[in-house]
Amino acid sequence: MDWSILRPCLDLLAAAILGGVVGAQRQAAQTPAGFRTHLLVALGSCAFTLVDAHLGDTRIAAGVLTGIGFLGAGAIVRSGTTARGLTTAASIWAVAAIGLAIGFSSVESYIVAISATVITFAALASSDAALMRFFRFHRRVTLGLTYTLPEGDEIAIVRAVGAGCVAVENHGGTTVTADRATETVERSFKIDLHRDQDVTAYVRAIAGLPGVTRVAVDEPFPDASSA
Repeated sequence: MDWSILRPCLDLLAAAILGGVVGAQRQAAQTPAGFRTHLLVALGSCAFTLVDAHLGDTRIAAGVLTGIGFLGAGAIVRSGTTARGLTTAASIWAVAAIGLAIGFSSVESYIVAISATVITFAALASSDAALMRFFRFHRRVTLGLTYTLPEGDEIAIVRAVGAGCVAVENHGGTTVTADRATETVERSFKIDLHRDQDVTAYVRAIAGLPGVTRVAVDEPFPDASSA
């Protein structure tokens, strides 16, 4: 029996496994495209490349990259000024390249595919907090603040917000609710904190000022590991 006829099957299996490894991480992160999507993208890319090698038509492999672009765009969801799903779209594109590499069915292309899988998985599995600590980035948080006047000194409150951080900028509008005796002011700031700064102590210092009734911090990349 000529075992060489089974080589394409082994290539397809290898592509499915490598794509599935990346997809498993995306599944664990509860993204729109998970295990099955990434497995099928890698499998399909490999199948197209095997057919391409058999027919000698390089346009097939080129068409795969175009098609993957449309598939990846479907994973991107835009909400206001932000977009979600870009990382998942990039992972779909990466597993397509992994499948293409396996489809070339050579030792070198297998090394490329396995290396790309390991690097892709490591990039996806690394938390944003870990990356920020590694590259020593500042921590960007949104600070929501509510205080009353004239009980509180607005200048002192704003000064305290800026004194405990690297940089501060207004975020959104200011809402003022007034009655006969007092005014309630709601403001939002974008704050850059030092990498290892104690956020709790920073918030307590502001919350302890006269007139401050609420201090809320929204940190997109908390210290805890996030997928």
